[in-house]
Amino acid sequence: MEIGRELHIVCKVQGRPPPKVTWFKDGKSINRNRKLYKFRHFKKRSELIIRSFNISDTGRYECRAKNKINQEPDRRTILIKADPEPRYPSLTGGTGNVCPDDAAEFCLNGGTCNFFSEIGSYSCICPEGFMGERCDRKEVNNISPNFLLQSTAKYLPLLIV
Repeated sequence: MEIGRELHIVCKVQGRPPPKVTWFKDGKSINRNRKLYKFRHFKKRSELIIRSFNISDTGRYECRAKNKINQEPDRRTILIKADPEPRYPSLTGGTGNVCPDDAAEFCLNGGTCNFFSEIGSYSCICPEGFMGERCDRKEVNNISPNFLLQSTAKYLPLLIV
């Protein structure tokens, strides 16, 4: 997950009566008063919104659903990780220069190429939506693991939007 972006985790549920969903991070109940999170509860789904994702938000998120008939909560868990920090050459007093013409194609997908003469290395600054040493990989923002559970209060897919 990209740092600073809003993250939506959706837990779809069904059951009669409609199950109540509670959210947990790393096994601990998420405090509803925290300004970091927003909750939306509907009849067939619950949504946890992390307003501005940062490194401390990485972890194992869990939604638990139960109703009057099934008092033992059914659980679904998803692991959320932060994208690795972009790595650029770091030199004392060193600065990147525009790449020479013969290396202008080093960065792909509209990335900006820099050449660090101190170490003889190229580096790319990737446009939004791309990542990798040469901006050669597309960022994936949506993950849709498919979880199903058969019970009175049951889950449908747990989604990240």
